[in-house]
Parts: sequence; C-alpha cells; structure tokens
Amino acid sequence: MGSLVFSNVAYILFLSIAGGALIYVSMLMYMLEENKLPIMLS
Repeated sequence: MGSLVFSNVAYILFLSIAGGALIYVSMLMYMLEENKLPIMLS
C-alpha cells in the first residue's frame, strides 16, 4: 500500500513539474517571438 501511495505522489509530482516546464518554455518562446523585431533592430 505504501509503495502505491509513493508511486502516485511521484507521478503527480512528475506531471506538475513537466507541466510547469512546458508552460514555462512555451511562454519563453512566445516572449522571444514577440520581442524578435526590437532585438533585431537594435
């Protein structure tokens, strides 16, 4: 029973970390796309 609870907690942690990283990377790429022209012009 304990191992099952541990695997569930590890799975939830992994999902939250992966989801957060995915959101962070997508937002970073979006910001880079938005700021591409000023960076190239400067």
